[in-house]
Amino acid sequence: MASTTVRYWFKRLLMLLVAIIIIIPLGGYVALKALDMNDFKPQLEALAEKYTGRKTTIEGDIEIAVGLTPTLKMHGIVIANSEWGKAPALLKAGTVAVTTDLMPLLRKQLLLRTLEMDGITLYLEASGKKKNWNILSSMDKAKQEAKTGEPPEAKSERSVSAVLGDLDFKNIAIVYDDGKRKKPIRVSIPQVAIVAGDKVDIAADMAAGSLKGDLRIKAANLDALIGGVAEIAFHTKDTPDLDFSMEGKFSELKTPTPDFDMQVKAEGKNLMAFAPLTSTPMPEIPPFSFSGHLKGSSKKITVPKFSLKMDGTSINGNATIKTGNTPYVSAVLTIPEITIPKSEKKVESKPFVLETKPLASADADLDYTIGKLIYGDLVLSDMKGKAHLKDGVLDADPLSFMAAGGEVKAGLHIRHDPSSPDVRFRLGTDNVMLGQLLRQLGTSDNIRDGNTTVSLKGSASGKTQDALLASLDGSAKLFVGDAVYEKPPALAKAGDFLNLLKGGSGSSEINLTCIAAKFDIADGNAKSEYMMLETNSARVAGKGSINLAAKKLNLTLSPSSKTVGLADLVVPVVVKGKWTNPTIAPDPAGTAVTIGKVAASFTGVGLAAVLGESFLDKTGVTRGENHCAAGSAIVPAAAAPAAGGEASKPEPENAKEYYEQEKDAVKKNIKNIEDDVRDQFKIH
Repeated sequence: MASTTVRYWFKRLLMLLVAIIIIIPLGGYVALKALDMNDFKPQLEALAEKYTGRKTTIEGDIEIAVGLTPTLKMHGIVIANSEWGKAPALLKAGTVAVTTDLMPLLRKQLLLRTLEMDGITLYLEASGKKKNWNILSSMDKAKQEAKTGEPPEAKSERSVSAVLGDLDFKNIAIVYDDGKRKKPIRVSIPQVAIVAGDKVDIAADMAAGSLKGDLRIKAANLDALIGGVAEIAFHTKDTPDLDFSMEGKFSELKTPTPDFDMQVKAEGKNLMAFAPLTSTPMPEIPPFSFSGHLKGSSKKITVPKFSLKMDGTSINGNATIKTGNTPYVSAVLTIPEITIPKSEKKVESKPFVLETKPLASADADLDYTIGKLIYGDLVLSDMKGKAHLKDGVLDADPLSFMAAGGEVKAGLHIRHDPSSPDVRFRLGTDNVMLGQLLRQLGTSDNIRDGNTTVSLKGSASGKTQDALLASLDGSAKLFVGDAVYEKPPALAKAGDFLNLLKGGSGSSEINLTCIAAKFDIADGNAKSEYMMLETNSARVAGKGSINLAAKKLNLTLSPSSKTVGLADLVVPVVVKGKWTNPTIAPDPAGTAVTIGKVAASFTGVGLAAVLGESFLDKTGVTRGENHCAAGSAIVPAAAAPAAGGEASKPEPENAKEYYEQEKDAVKKNIKNIEDDVRDQFKIH
């Protein structure tokens, strides 16, 4: 019905242009030459207003060349705009010339040999659902047309047929303003030629700002073109920094949401050439190339297969995009490799602010696979993940990838809130080599090996880093096995402590058999009642807290040698202050966190009771192995009485008591050494 209506009104407009020929007596050739055609302006203008519903003015002269193929030429035609429109007119035409045959008119057939228009400016405006190009003259006609399927006058003029010949339009300017952009879109077309026949073929040069190109439109016939079914091809030329082409089929072009099925290719340094065609600023993007098959309409675009290269990164996949107040994107993406440039320049650090407003601007479902993600020396591989974004809530879960020889699994949940967003996260590692990871991150090159298993869970709220850390609740578990600390720092105040870890061998390395720790986090304060470090020669128990928001440590580390000797006299070490520059000093009067004390809470159940059996299973450590488990289960709080011997002394409360308790035994050991030396060298 809509197609019939458009065809009818198109023919009516063409008939309007030659109405003067129809109303002049065919036999009055001499009279025709004597007529001043300008006298017919009021009639023609009234007839045009009747058919279009808009005031039509012929500002220039009207000329006629009589003959069997007369030509009517009118200058300065103006069709008024809608009352609500801002443009000066709907249409302005400098010259309109129509050539027709007189003889077919006797058979009620309108044969237009040519229709030529020069100097055309078409002003298209939209405001909400209103379109200024709707030129039906009255609502009554529209209502009757909706009921009957044809205009009210169609029945009386149904017997008049029209045949369209060649069309030639020159110097066309189209101005489109939908009220959503700062400046209207302006498109210039030097010429459009339509050759008479079954097929319509439009070839035109097009320019909109810096965007220039060749436009080709093909349709099966004029009815198809008017109905909005056509093949369209566009290729840029002489457009700075952009090579763009599209070829495909369109339908329902006459509607605001035409359907299309096309192939698109684009390559360039940016998208700024498209700026005059959009109502929003173009995003800044690096050099790119795109190739894809696009289907759908402006409301829903399906890209069943595409390839995008941007800044050295290739992205392949398929996607569906729904437009509207809240756009929706669904995509499955495969990315072989991403390299993120690492700037060598020192960037001034800025306070971290979690901005979640973009989460509320669109909804999305993403399923992605990344072969490698490279940032400097850091390499993450086999990355797989899913992300769901709905109503400002992002769930990026699950996410998994390989890093430093091991597997990392993670998940992230963020809820948009203008003042205090909510964040939840989880992170787990399995068999990640700590030394390799630290070197890739550029954090430290002093650690070698170190099979690491981590379990981290937490939730927080706030926009700034300090607010997030201060509100953090959660837990953290850590296990590192068989690491080597190369070139440990020379800490004068903790020299004995480091010598104990080295085993007194004079080596420049510390062999860390294992490190285990568990933290409970509440309101940004991470507290641990269990930290254990074990080397070939010693064990170190620890406890204390870390204030995450204030970035402060307060830890006490107490060593114990695996062999009896002077090293057992090393007092606890206290680590305090900012974690970027802590103070490390012995605390001879402080409470010793001894191996026995740590074990007191866990005797008989071992490390599994502290870190959890499922977590411990990932580390490859069993209860029977001497990896930190010895500190929590094997070494008792107080040794049991030996058979036939006296009971062991109670455990000292601090290092001073420990020294007082053991000094006699130490003196005795020194005396025995002295006696051995005297006997060896016969000194008495």
